[in-house]
Amino acid sequence: MPVFDTQLGVSAESTWGTFVVPARHFDFNSESFQGRYERVKSNGIRAGRFVQSDGNYQPVAMGAGGTLEWEPLTKGFGLWLSNMLGTVSLGSPSGGFTLQTHTPGALGGKSLSIELLRPYVTAATGTNIYRYSGGKIKTWSLAAEQGGLLRASVDMDFRAEVASAVLTTAVYPSSTEPFVWTAGAVTIGGTSTPFMGFELTGDNMLSTERFKIQASGLKDEQVEMAYRQYGIKISGVDYQNQTHFNRIAAATAANAQAAIVLTFTGITNATRALTITIASAVARAGNPNVNNGALVITQDLDFEIMQAAAGTAAISAAYNSEDAAA
Repeated sequence: MPVFDTQLGVSAESTWGTFVVPARHFDFNSESFQGRYERVKSNGIRAGRFVQSDGNYQPVAMGAGGTLEWEPLTKGFGLWLSNMLGTVSLGSPSGGFTLQTHTPGALGGKSLSIELLRPYVTAATGTNIYRYSGGKIKTWSLAAEQGGLLRASVDMDFRAEVASAVLTTAVYPSSTEPFVWTAGAVTIGGTSTPFMGFELTGDNMLSTERFKIQASGLKDEQVEMAYRQYGIKISGVDYQNQTHFNRIAAATAANAQAAIVLTFTGITNATRALTITIASAVARAGNPNVNNGALVITQDLDFEIMQAAAGTAAISAAYNSEDAAA
């Protein structure tokens, strides 16, 4: 069977670590989910034995993890945003669209179940359906370059991996489209800024090695252990003036900051939109440099995202789609 027969299904879990049959399915580009299986070995010495005995060890399942990469569509992405950031607020439906506003919030109790079919090369489907439970997003990124589509990547940690012979019937979103670079825009400090590419990253700072001596033998729920880290890099900005340099070299904290708004809309229907709002991005790098191989001088800007004030969202993702909920 070719790789085109693969499928990826996802559901939000009602109880962390308890698998839920997938309710939605997604196109994706690649995955690297792998179970982690360790061998606990005895170091006991016995006369006449020069190599450890194959009976003196025990396999131990230690959860799973890996990365998923895909191109978000104008429907279905809210489920991922909710688990990337933590909190979602739904607006009132209007004209068949519902605005979802995702902001940083508690991740406790939020988790995903994933079902993945990896087709055999020559045989029919068998026990090659992999089910992952207790999934949380450790780190994530959104990125795009001139000439491409908006891309998403998540690095996930799971409580368990199980091989199954049961495959859920796929349910894909209909009447949807990807986000194309020609429908993207960014403003920095309120000024529209043409650019060549960007990468927005988030680290939820999860503690994932929560194994204890207990009856289940499985890990406890992953929890946050430090402040989250967010950043954005915006590349290929034409060197037009000293605005960006002045932020980098600023003598005061206030002068080093800028609000950034990044927007992607649908091509066939501009009501479909994803808008990322960053209230306070602190400039870290991006000086212009001269290179005789690139006669147009550009700046590659690097910002750390920080919270502007207590009670305000450091980052907000507004996703307007035909989905009734995340």
